[in-house]
Amino acid sequence: MKKEDLDRFYENTVSYLQGQLAEPEISEYLDILKKDELLKKLYFRLKDVWEYHHIKNEAAKIDLDKAWKEMTVKHRLFDEEQAKQKVTSKRFLHMPKSWQIAASVAIIVCFGLLVSRPGLITSHKDLVHVFECPKGDMVKMNLSDGTVVWLNSDSKLTMAQNFSPNNRELAFVGEAYFNVQSDPKHPFVINVANRQVEVKGTSFNLRYYPEEELFQTSLEEGKVLVHSKSQLIELSPGDQLNVNVATGTSRLQKLNQVEYYSAWRTGRLMFDNMPMESLMQTVERWHNHEIILEDPELMNMKLSGVLKRNKSVEHFMKVLSLAQPIKYQIKEDTIFISKMN
Repeated sequence: MKKEDLDRFYENTVSYLQGQLAEPEISEYLDILKKDELLKKLYFRLKDVWEYHHIKNEAAKIDLDKAWKEMTVKHRLFDEEQAKQKVTSKRFLHMPKSWQIAASVAIIVCFGLLVSRPGLITSHKDLVHVFECPKGDMVKMNLSDGTVVWLNSDSKLTMAQNFSPNNRELAFVGEAYFNVQSDPKHPFVINVANRQVEVKGTSFNLRYYPEEELFQTSLEEGKVLVHSKSQLIELSPGDQLNVNVATGTSRLQKLNQVEYYSAWRTGRLMFDNMPMESLMQTVERWHNHEIILEDPELMNMKLSGVLKRNKSVEHFMKVLSLAQPIKYQIKEDTIFISKMN
């Protein structure tokens, strides 16, 4: 590829990321991405640098020129493996570990959506970006509309390329705390568990892990509307909605301490009369260990207390075994729990 073509592509990419590319230039640019797999990959690498700094509120530190130079040698593109070594490893060198993992997953998911399905890109609305917080981590994100999101372990946030203050819709799985920027003209909408959560400038905790079959919304401030095919439920501050997604049954209750359900943001899990099975699912995500309850009777054992994230899983299991009639064994990344004889 000629130097001038590469320079033009780079300039258009920067303009596109900055929202300064107008129609029909956008259509022409996306056609190029659809036809050229290598340029598509370079686009996502530049986009990852761009979004990483915006999410971390470090837009002033973006150096796309440097990132681009690292992708080219004497105006010739690296092959894929070289690009990974020259660009990705250097760019990730200064990132916190959790961001290295999350950003890596985001790149892989984007490539999977766009590279393995030719012809998917028909407009800029079809480009999506996925942010995943893996087990053992927690991530705070600042979205472009001013909304702040805390992603808990094993959670995933999916948004369109054209997510903006005027287009605030995304999809979600896992657990997150949202502090949504108020804008009555442009509602913030979350698609989760075959429902739509419409937010009116609000602080709330949202939880939906498919394996738990529980959709839960705990509202601290503002107003939330939960839409499903059969009903519309409005939440006021202090309300918690629990929905069994398998049966469709729902329960709306008033909480004395709604902050109890978002304490995980500060590194604490506060649990009161929680079944051991549910608690261990959270411990699995926080510490990236598999936990096997060897006696079925243990699943519904009720537990109360506080789990601190900065304590090791070994510490937690030791304290738990002192308070409850259980014994445990840790083998590499698996914990076996059984009843005390």
